[in-house]
Amino acid sequence: MPYFRSLQWSWFFMAMTNVYGETLHKFCTEHRSLNHLVVVTQNLDYILYAMYWCTFIASVLTLKPGLIRFQLSQHMWSIVSVCVVVFQSKFFAQNTLNGLFWFFFPFATVIMNDVPAYFVGISCGRKFISTPFLALSPNKTWEGFIGAFLGTLVFSFFFPALLAQFTWFTCPADGLYIWPLPGALTCTPNPVFVQTLINLPLLGPTWLYP
Repeated sequence: MPYFRSLQWSWFFMAMTNVYGETLHKFCTEHRSLNHLVVVTQNLDYILYAMYWCTFIASVLTLKPGLIRFQLSQHMWSIVSVCVVVFQSKFFAQNTLNGLFWFFFPFATVIMNDVPAYFVGISCGRKFISTPFLALSPNKTWEGFIGAFLGTLVFSFFFPALLAQFTWFTCPADGLYIWPLPGALTCTPNPVFVQTLINLPLLGPTWLYP
């Protein structure tokens, strides 16, 4: 299929620009250092419209007799895959711009779920519970699952309190930086990062993050 990879990347680039264009325009508008990009971002709809027709015409021109059904199926799979990946990641990017905490903490939690699951499963697997955990993955054990559950529970309670001490994790982005050591971020912290006095049963008044 001629130029198939180039066309795939073209569809991907258009999907990315379409999904993130509005967010990028709002971000550039709200930050004075990026105002020079507003001329481009405010016309993204026209740019995307022209790119769409160019890519569509290029896709049609690459069709070959005898391969049309196969080529169309490949193009459709490419477009569906791009949409599934790109549109889901839009919300991921928006959360990241609201503070690196929303990017770093979920990833760290996944890692901390895997680590105790592996080590507890290796050291204690099938020594206490012989019942298979999951037929689809026979190497997984109940001991590993329980160890991962408890490890993640403890980690998720204490680790956010550590991250909440650093404004680079809790403050929304105020610009795009290339320099590896930009200045400190300052902002009014989100209420979830402010300790609150909560009256707990048995423990009484305790300072916790909501």
